[in-house]
Amino acid sequence: MTDLLLPGCDVPARRRSPDELVASSLIRMTDESLPDGIRLIGIEACWIRGGAAASAAEWLIAKPSSFRNGLVRVADGIGWAGQATRSEYLVGICYVMAIKGLPVELRYRAAAELVSHCFEAGYAEARRLLPKTGWSWLIDVQEEGWASLISMEFIADLTAPLKTRAAVAAAFLQHVPEPVIPSGIDELIRSAKVASADRLRLAANVAKLVPEQGRVFLAELVGDRATQPLHKVQAAEELTVDAVAGQDALHALAADRQIPPAARELARRSLDLLA
Repeated sequence: MTDLLLPGCDVPARRRSPDELVASSLIRMTDESLPDGIRLIGIEACWIRGGAAASAAEWLIAKPSSFRNGLVRVADGIGWAGQATRSEYLVGICYVMAIKGLPVELRYRAAAELVSHCFEAGYAEARRLLPKTGWSWLIDVQEEGWASLISMEFIADLTAPLKTRAAVAAAFLQHVPEPVIPSGIDELIRSAKVASADRLRLAANVAKLVPEQGRVFLAELVGDRATQPLHKVQAAEELTVDAVAGQDALHALAADRQIPPAARELARRSLDLLA
């Protein structure tokens, strides 16, 4: 296990997972099938322990999630009397990520929170504590707006599965509120190992956010041998916003005997529509 430290936290990785008492208490407090009194015992056990355990319980109660209203009701207006240090706060978030018995939504939100405080180091810790597979959850939460930073770290992660990175990148670009192009997008668009349809979708999404950069990617796809012929035509159609470059690309594809007849016909039809 790595002993990489988090910024502002002197607790090594081997001590950033909770013991059995704290883990069972955090699980109990979030278990909506239990009576409120039993759940409150879990909260109070964390408060008595103090430090990172109390901070983890407070974080679960305070932070937005589908569980928050129930936890606020269970806590009934009372709270921990202490004040967590930055180190205790970060370790508390790691506790939430590390407990396999907690609802995955809470573990994912904790991962996003840690990245917002520790960036690359927080992402490395999230990759350590959460399963290496299954990161497609990032696709589903883009509309909610709380996973942007961790998504950007994942998109740039060359060790993560290409297919999942491309899917997360596409979802990110569709929902990002401002024209932000994460590091790693260009590598995904230019990689012959990424499905041609996914490369086209990414380039088209970039073109909507940053037209000049997107046109470069689309033009590259048109000229890339690894791009499927129909996707070349679709990339050229996207380029018609830049009339000269788009029409030139379509003319070239319509006359290209190296691509299937169906792709040439599609290019010709697109030209007819532009006429």
